[in-house]
Amino acid sequence: MKTMTLMVRDKQKVAYRNLPVTPIFEDNYPNTDEEVRGTRIPLLFGVKTGITPKLVDTTDNKGKYLVADPAYQTLYSIDAVYDDGVEIDAGDMTLDLTGCSLTILGQYSGTPGVVTCDATGQPARGKAWETSTDYLKYYGEIVCEIYTNYLGLLDAEIDSTGATDSDAFQPWAQAAYIQDEQSARTYIRNFERGVMGRTIRGLTGLIQPTIWYPYYPVGAPVLDDPIIMEFAPETKIETIFSRVLVRYAENPTSRRFLTRERTDNEARYVQLDGRTEDRVITTYLTTAAQAVELAERVRFVSANPDTEVRVIETGLGMSEVKIGDRILLTTARAPSADGSWTNRVMEVIQIIRSFSPIPRIELLLNNQKGVTGIGNWTTPTAADWADATEEQKQVQGFWTDDNGYIDPADESSADASRWW
Repeated sequence: MKTMTLMVRDKQKVAYRNLPVTPIFEDNYPNTDEEVRGTRIPLLFGVKTGITPKLVDTTDNKGKYLVADPAYQTLYSIDAVYDDGVEIDAGDMTLDLTGCSLTILGQYSGTPGVVTCDATGQPARGKAWETSTDYLKYYGEIVCEIYTNYLGLLDAEIDSTGATDSDAFQPWAQAAYIQDEQSARTYIRNFERGVMGRTIRGLTGLIQPTIWYPYYPVGAPVLDDPIIMEFAPETKIETIFSRVLVRYAENPTSRRFLTRERTDNEARYVQLDGRTEDRVITTYLTTAAQAVELAERVRFVSANPDTEVRVIETGLGMSEVKIGDRILLTTARAPSADGSWTNRVMEVIQIIRSFSPIPRIELLLNNQKGVTGIGNWTTPTAADWADATEEQKQVQGFWTDDNGYIDPADESSADASRWW
């Protein structure tokens, strides 16, 4: 038997490199303040207030301060500068957006104390993955900027369409002042969490930002009983949370976040011992409205016991699916009232492919976090629930009966309005 071995590089491994990149030492900043020597120059995305810039030259007028790392970025604007909370007049300082710095001039009447500023980070570069035309602020475009400008991937290694589609679907402005040395993956995850995003490698090997949301995949591949070799449903009850706290709008100086929360008092009774479990999500979101909406979405998803199914297909019918895709699963054995599923929406969360001696694809599927019937208005032509197909139930939405039920057999469908 002949074998072939291919050595491939996982592009996403570069995200384990640390950010920020450039340290402050005497060789590049000989007159730096002692308190910032050995620290790293921060990175700035979006609009941040209360930034404490680093004093890197104590001999230049009354001090030169770095806001961000000019080796990797420029600034869109420095909007205001303060000395112990009092705004400094524009005539008493110079701003260098290309050099990411500000200098307090010798004519300034006071002796600078604690200097802070408000600034806007990396301007748009005109890249194919950018949605913004002023400065980078959305999840997809910022993640692509990190992978290319900071981690060394080529523009051709980025799925630009995935980024722009994600940012068009969820255009929530984010802002981050990256100061502490951690893996780039840690910072990328915080951008992802703010929009329920995930950055993957697509079938073509390109880095692709995506956003998770529940939907019915019309025209998706169908996986039928004859090609299922294993069926092992498992209820993931440990993923249920009764309270979700979203951290947002971090203060760059105090490192503290504002917090919004949403609670589901019924969820704790689903848990094994009735205790209250919190899910804390750290994000770079900027507004309370965004944080509340994210908390509501995560709380809603977390309150649903989900089911995982591991299946094995022999053949090539599922050879082109990728993680995050939706497929339709039909099986005569399933955890439902009638013991079967017909075209049940399942999300692909793991893939193991082998092609010798015969094609074999193992898929780990999840029933879309147990979420169905989201954001669908009922049309006058919708069929009755009892006569509707599974696709109609997911896509159309339905009128309620005289008692306010969509599904007469499901009390949770009474007076229900679910919007994503």
